[in-house]
Amino acid sequence: MIKMGPVDLVLHLVLATGHLEGRRPVSLLVVAMPGTGKSEILLRYSEYPCMMTTTYTSFPRIINLYGADIVSGKLHHMLFPDFGLYSSRPKWIAASELAALGSLIEEGVVNWGTQRVNFHMNAAFGVGIIASATPRTLGEIRGLAPSGFFSRFLKFFYQYSEETGQSIRSGIRGRLQTKFPKDVRHPMQRFRVTANPEILREFEDQNLIALLKDPEDAQGLRIQQQLESLAMAQTLLRGGREVEHADVQLVMDLCRYFRNYVHESQYPEI
Repeated sequence: MIKMGPVDLVLHLVLATGHLEGRRPVSLLVVAMPGTGKSEILLRYSEYPCMMTTTYTSFPRIINLYGADIVSGKLHHMLFPDFGLYSSRPKWIAASELAALGSLIEEGVVNWGTQRVNFHMNAAFGVGIIASATPRTLGEIRGLAPSGFFSRFLKFFYQYSEETGQSIRSGIRGRLQTKFPKDVRHPMQRFRVTANPEILREFEDQNLIALLKDPEDAQGLRIQQQLESLAMAQTLLRGGREVEHADVQLVMDLCRYFRNYVHESQYPEI
């Protein structure tokens, strides 16, 4: 099996944030060069019961197919194996649909429409997004997306170490065995996880926030909230209900993958 420890760990944590009571599901964008298995890694989670996998970029089609399950709480994440599909859409269509997705991640959607399609729900509903992109398509989509769109994503950057590269060239493959507790896998379950503010203080460090925050996240509040949610998710996955220092430390150890790197040669190895 190819060892994808950090990637799999972050994916477990991000999916578990969908089961936190009173917290918005964290959205994740996995960024790496072409041929590094991004989509393959994500698709190993396609059978997770609380997430739907789609290759559709049409927002009306997404709503028609999955809107009811999102509203009911049955689904809390959408998986886009290749977010680069948006860069191949006509610019005005891509911009409109990315704006709608941005609302879906953040404040939720009640009304949405075009000249041909109108959509209305009695209450706002939202969902987290898990997707992958290359550095190039990330730049292209950033040019189409509304301001602040990518600050709503936790971004995970990586490149292969020589050892991992050799494993891939040797054809070593393996199917991931997810390690979610049974109650966390139940689509409708939400859990209250608490934390002493002092325990979460490490996530307020301004030097850390400056390294991790998206350029469009002026104050770094979103990245701070995302890190807090990951720590709470780790608490949930180990069966706890109160965040401990070890949960925070685990997230801190992952932060080197969340930095906004200038060039792909700087991406951390896995």
